[in-house]
Amino acid sequence: MLEPAEGRILLLNDVYAVFKDLVKQKSLEPMKRSQFRATMMPLVRESFSVGLRNDLEVNEKQAVGWKNVRLVGLGQN
Repeated sequence: MLEPAEGRILLLNDVYAVFKDLVKQKSLEPMKRSQFRATMMPLVRESFSVGLRNDLEVNEKQAVGWKNVRLVGLGQN
């Protein structure tokens, strides 16, 4: 589940990793990362009014994700 979180960064790679684990646990068909990205972009934009950013910096490395959103539940904080 996602929720608004001021000052937080939600990385696309982190969300995709959780998604892949869920798909595996449920024995569902996997989805390519590019398809997952295309699916998530409008959902996050509509839900949280933020767009996917390619200019984020995490631990001095460039990252792709959303600002002010976080992943909760499923072992994430």
